[in-house]
Amino acid sequence: MLSMIRLIIGTRWARFVVAAVALFCAVGVSASVFATSKVSTKSGTIQHLGTVTSDSGAYKYDTLQFSGDSATYQIDRTKFTPSLGTDQFTVGAAVQIWYTISPLNDPYVIAISFSGASSATPQYVTDFYTHPDDSRTSRLILAGVFVVVAIVAAIAGFTLPAPSRSRKEAAARAKSNNPWYP
Repeated sequence: MLSMIRLIIGTRWARFVVAAVALFCAVGVSASVFATSKVSTKSGTIQHLGTVTSDSGAYKYDTLQFSGDSATYQIDRTKFTPSLGTDQFTVGAAVQIWYTISPLNDPYVIAISFSGASSATPQYVTDFYTHPDDSRTSRLILAGVFVVVAIVAAIAGFTLPAPSRSRKEAAARAKSNNPWYP
């Protein structure tokens, strides 16, 4: 770790690499904010249900598919208000979901309404559904931090001098007959 810090501080090209990586991360975080800002809705009957767990067996999320739809929707029951239990999901049940689509992930369910309820408002909602700006703002702040790191690294790359070489090292390089190591 210490050698990595010395490399970043001591060489200009490493500063530019840090700036490029930070800028790439800022663009990725910003793109995810705007890609997941659109909320879509879908109605249908559940054809398939599944539960995804970690290697230790802990719950991660559920998956559901609608009849006639090949998309798999992720739904994290622990994020819903009021509490959403496993007994409420059954194959063949009519539901309406509100979801967001991320470019790299399956559609993520943020609200759900089961048959018999008013289809205009969801019965079970996540915090993202009720307060979408809170999530977006925190991710935009993260993107801003990446932009600041990129700007500082780029300025450091342009303005800070590279460390000077010792006289011994300069003399050793001058005596070299190697064409690849002048």
